[in-house]
Amino acid sequence: MSDGKPLVLSISEHKGALQLEFHKSGEGHWATGVAKFCQRGAELEVKLSAVSLGPAAPWLLRHALGNGLMFLLRRQGVGQLQVSTQGWSGLFAHKAP
Repeated sequence: MSDGKPLVLSISEHKGALQLEFHKSGEGHWATGVAKFCQRGAELEVKLSAVSLGPAAPWLLRHALGNGLMFLLRRQGVGQLQVSTQGWSGLFAHKAP
């Protein structure tokens, strides 16, 4: 999206599993899900399941994440991560805690 509002991707551990959370700045919580990571060449394949959608999740995201999602992560440079799936990609910059 080119709306100027950052989409924040957080990776954390919750109850022994890795969890991804998407939060759209100025809008709120989009989605949270349990993630499984697999090495695929220079990329990491991420399978997101047990997805919980937040109130700020747009209609298209709600439709796409209903049964989980698979996407790829690729390091693009120092502090940058390319996230892509069929029909969408975004570049994320590392923000120190």
